[in-house]
Formats: sequence, C-alpha cells, structure tokens
Amino acid sequence: MDLGQFAGDTTAACFWLSLAAGLAHARWEFSGQALPALDDVSVLLHDVRAISVEDLDCHTTSLFLRDSSVGQLALLLRRYMCCEPDGVLLRPSFVQMIFPAFAALDSQSDRRQLHHYKSWVKKLASKEYADELVILATAKALNVEIVCVPYTPESAMAPWVISRYNSGGGVPLPTVLLGNNDVHYMWLVTTARNHDE
Repeated sequence: MDLGQFAGDTTAACFWLSLAAGLAHARWEFSGQALPALDDVSVLLHDVRAISVEDLDCHTTSLFLRDSSVGQLALLLRRYMCCEPDGVLLRPSFVQMIFPAFAALDSQSDRRQLHHYKSWVKKLASKEYADELVILATAKALNVEIVCVPYTPESAMAPWVISRYNSGGGVPLPTVLLGNNDVHYMWLVTTARNHDE
C-alpha cells in the first residue's frame, strides 16, 4: 500500500507513513516512561487502528493522509527520531552507532564530518528520504523489527536481499513489513477481503 509522500508539513515521508501504519497494525505498544517524548502516541495509535486497511486502501491520497491520524503519527515519529536537540539520531549513543557508517558511505569519507551528519539529520526531519541507517536506528529506538522487501530491477545481476532490522536479543518483536524500490517505501500488509467480492 502506497501511503504517499506527505505527513503534516513534511515531504519524503513514505517511510514514516508506512512505519506509522505498520506499528498500529502490528499492535505495537510503547511505554510512556521509556519514550516520554511521544506523549500523544497512544491516542494516535488508537486512531490509526480504527481506520481499516480497506478504508486506507480506498482513501489513500496524499491529501487524505497528510493531516490524518496516520500522517500525524508519522510526523510525531519522525520528529522523535530526527528533530533537534533531543532527536534519537542526535543522541551520543546513536551518533556513535550511526555516524561511522554515514561517513563511510562517501568514497571520500574523510570529507564527511560530524557537522555533515547533523545537517543530514536536520534534513531528515522535514524533507529527506529515510535510508537503511534511519531504519536501523528506528528499529532499535522503538524496539521493533522492520523488514524491508526490495524491488529488484530487471537489470540487477542478482535478486536484492530482504533486510531485517531489529534491536537484537532474539525475542519476538512487533514486525513492520515494508516494500522498497531503493527510494520509496510502501507498507506491505495482507488484507482480509470479503468472500463475496
């Protein structure tokens, strides 16, 4: 299901919209004590769960979702992860985990310094697409498993590999399934269709 690009006043929000829908569908629960910055999450999760998959399928337009409970939950999750000064991606433990990989993504990684990382996180808060580093950090921060099923282009030499991101520990976690074409994310969900259709 393609949930679009917009959440509130942000763009390139396909990952966050898919995450919001997936968390609600997976019956993810959050601890207000563990995640105090997400005070409104319980209400929004309840509202998103009240929207059936079929209703989302019928109404999936950027305008419908932008300010809906799905869009607002996506925006809240995005801000929690990316916004200054307390965004998860800016916390020392996450910077220590993510920054070396961020720096290594450039063939001339000596040019990618901490201020480049902080600039990237600032863009992620409003208009930058999420990448694998963001997905890894999100899975760890929210204690969920995120599974990305990639679309393999016909020109690829081998099928792209399904990626699993989680916080480790080997315990079963709520799972969010995403499709990915290397830029855009979609929420993968099975729908219960009426047998009369």
